[in-house]
Amino acid sequence: MSPKRDSTTRWGPTGPAAVGLRFRLGPVELSLDGTVVNHIAIGGFEVLRSVYVSVRDEDWETIPVRLVKQAVLQRDTGFEIHLVAEHVAGDVNLMWKGSVIGKANCLRVAWDAVARSAFHANRISLCLLHPVTLAGRPLTVTTREGAVAGWFPPEISPHQPFRGIVGFQFQGREADCRVALDGGLFEMEDQRNWSDASYKTYSPPLNDPIPIRVEKGQRFRQSVTLDWDPMRVPQLARTPSPGTSELDHALDVRVGIGDGTALPSIGVSSADPGSPLSTEEVRALRLLHLAHLRVVVDLRLPTWRGGLVADLANAAALGVPAELEVVADDGEGFAELAASLGSARVARVLVFSGAEHVTTLALLRGLRDALRTARISAACGGGSRAHFAEFNRASLPVSEMEVAGYPVTPQLHVFDHESLAETLAVQASMVEQARSRVGTMPVSVGPVTLLPRYNSTARSPAATWAIASGSDAAVDARQNSLFVAGWTLGSLSALARGGAAAVTYFETTGRRGLMQRPRAVNGEDPEAGLPELYPVWQVLSLIADLGDARMLSVVLANPATTPALALVAGSREVVLVANLSPDEREIWVAMPGAQAVSAYVLDVVPEPAHQGAAWYASRLETSRQAGYGRETHGLVLPPCTIGEIRGVRV
Repeated sequence: MSPKRDSTTRWGPTGPAAVGLRFRLGPVELSLDGTVVNHIAIGGFEVLRSVYVSVRDEDWETIPVRLVKQAVLQRDTGFEIHLVAEHVAGDVNLMWKGSVIGKANCLRVAWDAVARSAFHANRISLCLLHPVTLAGRPLTVTTREGAVAGWFPPEISPHQPFRGIVGFQFQGREADCRVALDGGLFEMEDQRNWSDASYKTYSPPLNDPIPIRVEKGQRFRQSVTLDWDPMRVPQLARTPSPGTSELDHALDVRVGIGDGTALPSIGVSSADPGSPLSTEEVRALRLLHLAHLRVVVDLRLPTWRGGLVADLANAAALGVPAELEVVADDGEGFAELAASLGSARVARVLVFSGAEHVTTLALLRGLRDALRTARISAACGGGSRAHFAEFNRASLPVSEMEVAGYPVTPQLHVFDHESLAETLAVQASMVEQARSRVGTMPVSVGPVTLLPRYNSTARSPAATWAIASGSDAAVDARQNSLFVAGWTLGSLSALARGGAAAVTYFETTGRRGLMQRPRAVNGEDPEAGLPELYPVWQVLSLIADLGDARMLSVVLANPATTPALALVAGSREVVLVANLSPDEREIWVAMPGAQAVSAYVLDVVPEPAHQGAAWYASRLETSRQAGYGRETHGLVLPPCTIGEIRGVRV
């Protein structure tokens, strides 16, 4: 039931004792991570991903929670967890007491909050996350008007599938689960629209007027009660299906056979408009064999002309065409933009409304006509520049588009390693749904960034552009990490399986890029220095080293913890696999027909001072091999690292 069985009460601060607690009571398992109840499973089947408190300000920014106090009361018949927490940022100051009470066949999560200041907010609510493994399962929703029968959406639902919710009932693997909600009306949305691997039930409904005015001393009370039929709960232990071996269950990656399919063309975004790339930065980027440079041209800004000229010069230095992301409120500036392109190589142009963040028919026709007048033959299209949600919901002029696109940013709602990794499986579904909407039209996904480039839901202009202006809000400290390199590997594999024609990853340089710009040392000119290459650059360089490699199909046991990309180039077959889990793992890969196999683990890219003349070379260390069979090969990967298995086809 818990880490230690006793009936004492223990209070803890926000340190290690307050997170990572696991509880088990009969067939029920869950964990407590800070103030979030995670992975509620009955009989080994996850029925709720999370229950947590969400506080969003008037610009939809999430106000972080701080755990103040925690108490755990444990008995053989159940457990009680009591929490005190607060959300404080800007004008927002909210304190709450919460409880998680588990009994024989019932789990109740409740909270009681009080505002310690007056402020505006868009959401103050308990939220429930439902795992996407429930997709397609029947669901009966209870509203104040009666019961509504339906199912968890198999495809990514553009709009709320259920509204006015006060409870619902569904079947887990074998248990009937019932959820009662108290403290307001709830509704459900499909969070795969933002690449999250979940559905979310929240309050208040989005149709209610926002923001709300919260007065000092105002109270908020809500609860979630989960109960189930204990007679139908399966045992936690499960045996392998007849005819399967332990080795079959241990396989992490199964590589298909054949000649493979083309990878998406890979590009990168320009980092600082108007800032030229140094000689060494160009050298490093050219080694990636990029297909395009993504350039944002915001015609609403008076500085767009100078930025465009510099970015086109960078694209020419890299030897690649530009992919333009044009932002406008109307057609003003289209003719000048087309004329400014001159003889520059342009792969494609996507145009978006600055106010609506999607493509309108008027903007598409206006820009296309201007390009044709200037005799620029680039494909012209659009979609959404905010999130896939807008792409999925908007009335796009598909019949007149030649290319479709949308960005991917996996951290709009949650920010931990596990949630970030879980978005990988969703990314393939997003491309598939986009392609089902636009037919044979090529889909260009990007930019792919760890955090949003700007706040598309902000009410105030200052909040909208706070991120875009280069603040820390758009920078993830993990950008320079092997974890993000492995995540990018999994993202490329997923987007390729989904059918993306082109993908744009991150930026050329800087804290959101593939490398850090050289810094002046002892008064030297930084132009003469070497950039600090990030691990994500190294992963892309390994793919580039294979030349015109084609992608082989893969079956992944767990795309969130062990993503992989299998490539074939002539007689060479290469599998790149990442361990995104926090533990060292033996990774087993089935490679039918491959011989002379060797395995490696990527080393961290050396610091610039130690790079020397070979600063651009990929560095690999021989892996500790977990053992080899005739067609099944293993390697040992430390936490959050990447391995490579090389073989020669028979």
